[in-house]
Amino acid sequence: RRSGKRKVSDKTRTEQSKYSAKYALSELLYCGDCGTPYRRCTWRKNGKVRIVWRCISRLDYGTKYCKKSPTLDETKIHEAVRLAIQNFS
Repeated sequence: RRSGKRKVSDKTRTEQSKYSAKYALSELLYCGDCGTPYRRCTWRKNGKVRIVWRCISRLDYGTKYCKKSPTLDETKIHEAVRLAIQNFS
C-alpha cells in the first residue's frame, strides 16, 4: 500500500515561476529609471540571434510606465564585467 503522504523529491519544484535565476546576470541588473529588474530576452531577425537585457516594466507595460530604460546587449555587458575583473586584480 502507498503512504497517504507523498515524499517530496529533491528535484520537485516547490515554486512555479515563469522566470528563474539561471543566468549569471539575473537579479543583478536594475533599471535606473524605475528600479525594476532587467530580464534576458532573445531577439531573432533575418536568421540572426541577439541576446539582450530589458526592463521588465517596459516589456510588460510599455513606455507609459518606464520611458527611458535602455536595451543592453549581453555580449557588451559580459565584456564590461570581464574588463572590470581584470582591472580589479
